[in-house]
Amino acid sequence: MIDSLDIVDRILLAALMASLEDKKQSFTLKEIIASDFASTEELCVQSIEQLKTTEVLKAKASTKAKELNYELCLPNTKENLKSLISSLKDSQTENQERITILIFDALAAECIEYIVNELKKLKIDIKADSPTPLRLFELLSNHSSAEVHMILWQTVKNLSKSDLRILMATACDAEIIHQIVDEAYVIYLKYKHFNRIVGGFSRRPDHRTSAIHKILFTKHLGIGLKYFTELRL
Repeated sequence: MIDSLDIVDRILLAALMASLEDKKQSFTLKEIIASDFASTEELCVQSIEQLKTTEVLKAKASTKAKELNYELCLPNTKENLKSLISSLKDSQTENQERITILIFDALAAECIEYIVNELKKLKIDIKADSPTPLRLFELLSNHSSAEVHMILWQTVKNLSKSDLRILMATACDAEIIHQIVDEAYVIYLKYKHFNRIVGGFSRRPDHRTSAIHKILFTKHLGIGLKYFTELRL
C-alpha cells in the first residue's frame, strides 16, 4: 500500500501516524485537530480529506457520537512509520509541483497559527478553519517565513484601539484573518516601495512545530528548522 502512494500522500500519512500513539488505528477529527498533526484546523481537515482519497484512511459513523471516526487501513506501527520515512529520502525529485503546494500550505498555516495566537493575547479568540487568504501566499512567494512573521508581528503591534474594537465586533473569523493579512500586505508594499529589507523574526523557544512540518522539512527536504529563515520559494 505504501508503494502505491505518491510523495505528498506519504508525507501526510507519516505525519498522521507520528501524531497518533503507537498502534492507535482510529481517531476522531476533534482528536487529530487537538494533536500536533497540523498547524491549523484548515490544513488538518484538508490533509485528512486528501488521505481519504488514497484509501489509506476510511471514515466510519460512530455509534456513540455524531462525529465520524477515521480509521487507518494499514497498521500504525513503528515499522510502517520507519518504512514511510525511509521512502521519503529517496524521492527528492518526485512530483515537485505537489511538494511546492504542500510547502506553501504548511508555511501559510504556520503564519495563520501565529495570527490566531497573537490575537488571543489581545482577547480576540478565533478559529483557523477557513481557506487561506491568497495574499498570504503572495507574501510567502516574496519573503522567507521568518520575514513574513516579522511583517505579521508589525501588523498586530500596530493595531490601534479602534482596530481592536472593530476586530472584536467582527463575527466572522475568516474575515478577521483576512483583515490582518490585508494590513500585513500594506506593510509589505511599503517595504517594497522604499526598497527596505525585512528583518527576520525570532520565534519563542517553546514554539511547537507540527508533525507535517517535521516530516516535510526534516525527513523529506532535509533542511530541518532552517526552512523558517532560509527557504525561498
